[in-house]
Amino acid sequence: MTFLAVVFAWIFFRSANFTTAMNVIKGASGLTFASLPGEIGLFLPTHNGALLGISCTGLGLSFSTLGLSIVLLSVAYFIIFFQPNVAEMFNLRDPEKMWEMNTPTPALVMARTAAIGLACWISAFGVLGAEPSEFLYFQF
Repeated sequence: MTFLAVVFAWIFFRSANFTTAMNVIKGASGLTFASLPGEIGLFLPTHNGALLGISCTGLGLSFSTLGLSIVLLSVAYFIIFFQPNVAEMFNLRDPEKMWEMNTPTPALVMARTAAIGLACWISAFGVLGAEPSEFLYFQF
């Protein structure tokens, strides 16, 4: 309960003004579940800036960001729905054969090790090599 109170108060703490904080609260509570791009939202005749739960205040994403989001979501949905799941990858359809897995080949072990090492290297240098930012509370 305390965590929720802190998160709610943090919205007002980090917002530029009260209107922005209220827009965030409306979106988080489900009153507006989406926001149209500003180029579209300003031209729709709506009551109180909302049309069927979609914010039409013109404060939404730009067209380029919306397009990139749609492409990334499409790729994510493709990966989720059309790629094999864990049971299919390891051929675990039969629960009795679950413990009779074949041991991987040395080449597969090396490939997995290299992939995990590369992922760790990229994540470490993404964090450590990033431009340092100043402490959060120095911004206030």
